Amino acid sequence: MFVINGKDQQQSVANYSDSVSIAIPVGRDDSIETNQPVNGNSSAYETRAFGYSPDTSGMPAWERAAWRRIERIRMGRLSINVVDDLGTPIPNASVHVSMKRQRFHFGTAVNARFLFADTLESPDKVQYRNAVLKYFNTATLEGAMKWKSWRHPQARRRATLAVHWLRANNIDVRGHNLVWPSWKHSPVGIETLPIDTLKSIINRHIEQIVHHFDGDVYDWDVVNEPYTNHDLIDLLGPNILAKWFKTAAIYAPDVRLSLNDNHILAAGGRTHSAHQNALLRTIIDLQSAGAPISGIGIQSHFRPDTVCPPESLLVILDRYGQSGLPITITEYDYNVDDETEAARYMHQFLTTVFSHPSVDGFLMWGFWDGRHWRNNAPLFRRDWSLKPSGREWVDLVFGKWWTDNSGMTDTEGTYTTTGFFGTYDVSADLNGKTAKVEIEWNESDRSVTLRLATS
Repeated sequence: MFVINGKDQQQSVANYSDSVSIAIPVGRDDSIETNQPVNGNSSAYETRAFGYSPDTSGMPAWERAAWRRIERIRMGRLSINVVDDLGTPIPNASVHVSMKRQRFHFGTAVNARFLFADTLESPDKVQYRNAVLKYFNTATLEGAMKWKSWRHPQARRRATLAVHWLRANNIDVRGHNLVWPSWKHSPVGIETLPIDTLKSIINRHIEQIVHHFDGDVYDWDVVNEPYTNHDLIDLLGPNILAKWFKTAAIYAPDVRLSLNDNHILAAGGRTHSAHQNALLRTIIDLQSAGAPISGIGIQSHFRPDTVCPPESLLVILDRYGQSGLPITITEYDYNVDDETEAARYMHQFLTTVFSHPSVDGFLMWGFWDGRHWRNNAPLFRRDWSLKPSGREWVDLVFGKWWTDNSGMTDTEGTYTTTGFFGTYDVSADLNGKTAKVEIEWNESDRSVTLRLATS
């Protein structure tokens, strides 16, 4: 059931009233115990059954439950079978399973000017690019793709160079955004145009920018913040949102098309605010109108009075997850002076959203104080020293959620391990002979055979 309003904000999604039936619900199951089958698949056990288990003894209840979900939805079992030229299993071969990249999108907003060398090169720009390469697999441009900037040739050049640099370095790109439907976020003067001309100009803009970045962008924010920025919607009618999605789909048929909004998670623990309900209704209306919406972007700009506890985060994510659409956390930061508090919430928020089955990406809105809209970024201070919240990021993303395992094949020539989904180098070695392959490991049970030349 897809729920708009609920009588009790603390109820689970399944108990909400005033519900509207739509397509496939996506839910969580916090009750699955160790060694129990998942989703009816007898081979898809919780991974701790294979020897992987963090120390949860000192964790609060919310975090223990989050780890159970993480193990179930983000990890799997990998079997490496090592054989000789004749297909005979080779025991006692050394096997190494080394992660290169997570499947989950861990990203940031970036400043286009800092991503390519020019006559204004500086040590900060070099450090900035190195940090992007080291800490993220996904990025979005802060402002250069927005319509008001895009209309200027220099901004188009910067955006193009920045996206090419990102893609050349194997960093996925989210496009932000096609239509920010208020006069103040649109090119000056369009409010004076006749309605038909205005519609045509918007469609041409969508066509031009989507076509320009064809093959480079995996996800576009087609519409940004329609609840608080709605001048164009007021003038052109609510059905215009579906038309913008349909226009984008013509030129980007294989790209995720998202609706991005704010004040959804950063709502102080509220789960059924007018804004939250309006976003849900907009998604339902778009789906009912046949709009090719295929993703939800949820901004997450927090202040101390708007932080959301794990229990409420899960309720909110469950509500939108029932749409069947993947969710990306698009704009995370926490504007608080206390760095210890910022680190505490980074750990809590990132762990919670990573544990939710509908979420497949987390992007912060800048990572360095020297290039951040509030001068208070999650990772680095102005002098490039790592903040406590940055240490949390590193510890989780490149520590607890990163896999680098090795061992020996058994008597049947098999080495079995568990790990997080992503891209891996897998190698086997025996007596100086080596076999190596790159794999995508994105399923609960995966088997790979390596052939060692023994003659």
